[in-house]
Amino acid sequence: MPEFFSKPAYLTVSSQLHLEALASSLARVYTLSPCFRAERSQTNRHLAEFWMLEAEWAWTNTVGDVCDVVETCIKDALGAGRDERALLAKGIAGQEERVKSLESAASSNPWTRMSYTEAISELHTYHASPASRVRPFAFEPKWGHALQSEHEKWLSEVLVKGPVFVTDYPSTLKPFYMRVNEDERTVACFDLLVPFVGELVGGSLREERLESLQRRMASHGLDSNGNEYGWV
Repeated sequence: MPEFFSKPAYLTVSSQLHLEALASSLARVYTLSPCFRAERSQTNRHLAEFWMLEAEWAWTNTVGDVCDVVETCIKDALGAGRDERALLAKGIAGQEERVKSLESAASSNPWTRMSYTEAISELHTYHASPASRVRPFAFEPKWGHALQSEHEKWLSEVLVKGPVFVTDYPSTLKPFYMRVNEDERTVACFDLLVPFVGELVGGSLREERLESLQRRMASHGLDSNGNEYGWV
């Protein structure tokens, strides 16, 4: 049982598994529900309790399609509530500029998309350049390693200066259920990085090929035959 503020607690889990079953019948489904974070790490970027929107969409074939839906939804949300956001940011140093940056992203211009490999290349080029002395990375960007917060901020705030979808991460960094790409090294997924926020949305295609799914489960130390879960 996880501990929540040093006390044992039963916490709500992700709705993903339930939504995947419903999506097989209804195609597009979502939930907006409370979530609790009980990980050992404590940072100023994560809330202990928050509401999370989770969605599943059946019969789509590309990560690009999912990115299109996410971009459209967020732009629609940014187009509403401008007065409320301005009021919340008023008088707080730096917040008005950040709100304007987010609202400018609601324009009709499509958001930048790059693969994880391309992102690592850009990060490595900067890390090896004299310019990095002004804003050095504490962690060297390497292919196969997770993007650190400083890397995500640099990509969105310095390189792109706006929201950016980073796609096709190495399979070793992601859960077993994400669909393996043709290169057998990466999976069909994305993280949406937003200036002054970091990762805002994450998603992927699900692995529907049984043999590939079983290999991925085995690589994560899971029962690939399904005996443990009552599948057979």
